Amino acid sequence: MKQKLILSLKGGIALLCRIRRHRKLKMSLLAVSMLVSNSSILLAEAQTITLERKNVDLEELLNTIKDKSGYRFFWKGNDLGALPASINVKNASIQETMDQLAKSLPITYSITNKSVVIRQKENTKPTAKETPLQELLALTGKVKNKEGKPIAGSTITVEGNGTKRDISTAKDGSFVLDRMPPGNYKVIVSCVGHNTQEFQINLAKDKKNHDFTLVPTDHEIEAVVAMGYGNVKRKDLTGAIGSIGRETIENTSVSSVDQLLQGKVAGVDVMISSGMPGAAVKVRIRGNSSLIGNTEPLYVVDGIPVITDRNYAFNQTTGGDIRENLSGLLNINIADVESIDVLKDASASAIYGSRAANGVVIITTRKGIKGQKPLINVGYDYGFQKMHNAYRPLNTAEFRNIMTEAATNGSPSLQGWWSAVYPHMALILNKPDEYFGTEDNNWLKLMTNNKSSAENFNISSRGGSDNITYYVSYSNNSNNGVLKGSGMTRNSGKAQLDAYINPNLRMGANINVSNSDTDIKNGGLTNLITWRPDLPIYNADGSYYSYENSDNPLAASTQINNAVTTALNGSGYLELKVLPGLFLKSALSFSYDLSKTRLYFPTTTIQGSREGGIGEQSHSENLNRIFDNTLNYNRVFNEKHDFNALLGMSFEQLTAQFFTGIGTGYPNDYVLNNLSSAANAYAVSGDKEKVGLASYFSRMNYIYDDRYLLTFTARLDGSSKFGSDNRYGFFPSVAAAWKINQESFLKQTEWIDELKLRSSYGIVGGSSLGTYRWRTKYTSAGYAGLPGIIPQNLENPALRWERTSMFDAGLEFSLFDYQLNGSIGVYSKYSKDLLQSTTIATSTGFNTVTRNVSESSNKGIEMALNGYLLKRDKFKWHMGANAAKNVAKIEKLNDGKDVGSYYDDNRFIEGEPAGTLWGYVAAGIFQTQAEVDQYNQAAREKTGNPKAYYQEQFTAPGDIRFVDVNGDGKVDFEDQQVIGNSSPKWTGGLTNTFTFLDNFSLTVYSNFSIGGKKLWNAKRTAYTFTDQNQSHLMLDRWTVDNPTNDAPRLSIGDRVNNARVSTFWLHDYSYFKIQDINLSYKLPANIAKKFKTRNLMLHASVSNIATFTKYPGMSPEGFSASYDGAFYNGSIDYTDYPMTKTWSFGIKAEL
Repeated sequence: MKQKLILSLKGGIALLCRIRRHRKLKMSLLAVSMLVSNSSILLAEAQTITLERKNVDLEELLNTIKDKSGYRFFWKGNDLGALPASINVKNASIQETMDQLAKSLPITYSITNKSVVIRQKENTKPTAKETPLQELLALTGKVKNKEGKPIAGSTITVEGNGTKRDISTAKDGSFVLDRMPPGNYKVIVSCVGHNTQEFQINLAKDKKNHDFTLVPTDHEIEAVVAMGYGNVKRKDLTGAIGSIGRETIENTSVSSVDQLLQGKVAGVDVMISSGMPGAAVKVRIRGNSSLIGNTEPLYVVDGIPVITDRNYAFNQTTGGDIRENLSGLLNINIADVESIDVLKDASASAIYGSRAANGVVIITTRKGIKGQKPLINVGYDYGFQKMHNAYRPLNTAEFRNIMTEAATNGSPSLQGWWSAVYPHMALILNKPDEYFGTEDNNWLKLMTNNKSSAENFNISSRGGSDNITYYVSYSNNSNNGVLKGSGMTRNSGKAQLDAYINPNLRMGANINVSNSDTDIKNGGLTNLITWRPDLPIYNADGSYYSYENSDNPLAASTQINNAVTTALNGSGYLELKVLPGLFLKSALSFSYDLSKTRLYFPTTTIQGSREGGIGEQSHSENLNRIFDNTLNYNRVFNEKHDFNALLGMSFEQLTAQFFTGIGTGYPNDYVLNNLSSAANAYAVSGDKEKVGLASYFSRMNYIYDDRYLLTFTARLDGSSKFGSDNRYGFFPSVAAAWKINQESFLKQTEWIDELKLRSSYGIVGGSSLGTYRWRTKYTSAGYAGLPGIIPQNLENPALRWERTSMFDAGLEFSLFDYQLNGSIGVYSKYSKDLLQSTTIATSTGFNTVTRNVSESSNKGIEMALNGYLLKRDKFKWHMGANAAKNVAKIEKLNDGKDVGSYYDDNRFIEGEPAGTLWGYVAAGIFQTQAEVDQYNQAAREKTGNPKAYYQEQFTAPGDIRFVDVNGDGKVDFEDQQVIGNSSPKWTGGLTNTFTFLDNFSLTVYSNFSIGGKKLWNAKRTAYTFTDQNQSHLMLDRWTVDNPTNDAPRLSIGDRVNNARVSTFWLHDYSYFKIQDINLSYKLPANIAKKFKTRNLMLHASVSNIATFTKYPGMSPEGFSASYDGAFYNGSIDYTDYPMTKTWSFGIKAEL
């Protein structure tokens, strides 16, 4: 056995080494494989027995020997098992152990395979009444699918009558378990790709053959979903939960787990900020439930909450932190994920109480399999990337033309002191050769990485014996970005172990570790497009050329902007079976991440050259510790009353701290450029915070006769974020469901497999505020050269939990032998006591204070449908579709006053949803001077001011015409109004899977969004026009020869303010995107066997293939993570990194 396993492993390693010849990876693979191989062999080897017991029942003693050796014992009746027995053996075989027992007891025994049959000696009597041993029978049968075809390799586990045995089915699906005593047994049948099922059988002389039917995992109704502190079959759900299974995860090409949600679950709106490696993702479940702070859902990975709104130190040099542009789930290895469950309503999410207002996403990773021989999976993907729909910068000739035109148009308005603000205008008009250079540089092309690639390598092993299961994995992912200077590398590992100590005690541990290293191109796409093409790269002395205090893109690329994050998550648990059906579980878990950022401006940059190099480093740590205790009771009474109850308590403490510092004067740009090498260190700052959460929760599920279902859930949370009077929040929910198909009037309707009506109501909470907002915080300060402290904020001990009440109702169905599955549901969310920063009298010494003053609502409908459109022996077409509509509204604000942004482009307004855009209404473009004069004359007549202008003094043909909304004759700030909202009216997705010739599979994923508005900021801000270059979009603008209404004229300085926020720059970003196309080919078994593998699969995929939209920007999804949250809600397109299209090819092998 050892030789066979080692040969198989060697074959797999040789195969992988032919795929990728990287020394480090091969060594990592070899080390992991040897570890897995050795541990698996040890599990498989026979165990010796060391045991000492005195005067215990023989049955108890044999059960102990069974746990230690794996052998099963058979005898008849209770009398023989009640014999008092003693034993004392050390490192003994099973035969030596039984010989010692047989010497002291009136028994004989026989050993066959892994079974021991015990009989009483002839002419002797045990202390109890003797009865002849039962006749042993053989259990036979077959495992088939719904079409009646055999399923080979299924695992049959039989439990009962003091025995537990496993066997795998043969090629024809048959199995034989001999030497089984007659009686009642529980049979567990499992197989990859099918739902595990349990059957109760009676083994007798006249009923020894039993056939079993397994349902494929694509029958959603039979799937098991995670719902927080437990699992439940989908058909027994009373809440609204959307799920993504392993098959979908394997066939989707994404860089982070949150991207997997896009288009897969109804009611989940997902937007990807850009094509940057590891880009931030915006996820909204049934709209926003908070107005400030974190609006992302709660992510729970293997029972551990993930802190996505970490305490990061902002770079003081740039005013930001690159980690805010990265996904909060970047450190999770997608290859380790088994399933994702999205808890959307109160019944499903209330078990998480105060953190469930934005929804809950439960991520379950892979585990070992009982009785499974070592199963090693190896995968490698290689992909190359290209920019998708990126802007093209103007060349020198085009740049010269538009600058001359803009200077000509702007010269009448730039007189007096304005001419000093734009001195280059005079040069352009009067001495163009002194202004324009002779170079013709395409900075975007120079900074494009033409060899951009992405690589993914994964190896894992899973398996186990009767008593131990394990899963270990390692992955390496790299993406070097389509812009030079950007990229990401991630390494991660996972180890999971479950041990069944005895029938009543189970324990386990799980640990995940990852490290990601991310570099971001400073200046992004904007700098590459706007830097003048006519200027040189280098000065005559070889140094980088700069212009008007600005680095050229190549000089800017020498900056270092790097973030390294190490994440370590672990948990351990102990579960005790107290009584039949009653389990006590205690778990300790932790989540730790260490983030280090480094920003360095070398002397090759203008900023760095002035100071001998400027460097800033920050260090952030977050440690979350959790202690959970649960008591779970599960029992079926009288075959009709299925009762499950959960009681639990949880204690959690989060410690967050950061440190940042700036230094100048470095001896070397490339070696000694860390903070300790700086000649001058200053602007040192830091912080440390602690948050505690104490929780008590319960859930009760009751099912009567598999028809009527009830669920009660409650959680009491106490947080240190609030004062003593408002520290605790109570969050209850109730839900009911009715399986209509189980009623007598529908039970005989063959085409209806499942039909369930469900409804729920409950309250969940939120705490989107800082750690110590309820009390005054102090910060250091100085006066007259003396140190001191001053209050940083005004305390508010009355702060309390945000509360969201949810109502949900839905209908779920499966029809035509589970070939068509679907659901339709409605919901209503009302959030009150929402936190908001409110204005107060300045006499307090402060301008604002946080209070619970606002309210909002979300109402919607969700639909999902999936099934086979075509199903033949050699060809199958399965389609899944979902769609959702959400209507959001701010019901109440502080004193009814609008809340505007700094630039007043977004506002919170009562009666409007979050993400509302505020600005002017545009009505085309002035085409003639006569039209301008006509509007100016009307303004003078209406205002009575002979010098009045309708818009601006220098408005001319080609300028945008704005609407006088209030009718006072002129356009000014009082004419601003609500001009649109970023929230889409409908979102959804579509999945098509084609399976043909049994070996080929083609999957196409797509998603859509309908009805949202977005401000195209890249085009709008371009019209502020100084002397920067522009994109090719500027070629289509208003001129006398091109009197278009799509773009205004060019004008240096934009004195007429064409670039103001208005409907002119607002666009509908509705789109339909084909996300991924994945083609896979599973090699026939005889070919895979030649490569020493069980299964071998080749696959190819294309991601971000095409987006059908009228939105003119680079991507309809684009947004800046710096301007996200409920306020902006993705309403402004600040995209500064191009989207990418990726072609990838890969291989997966199962050894």
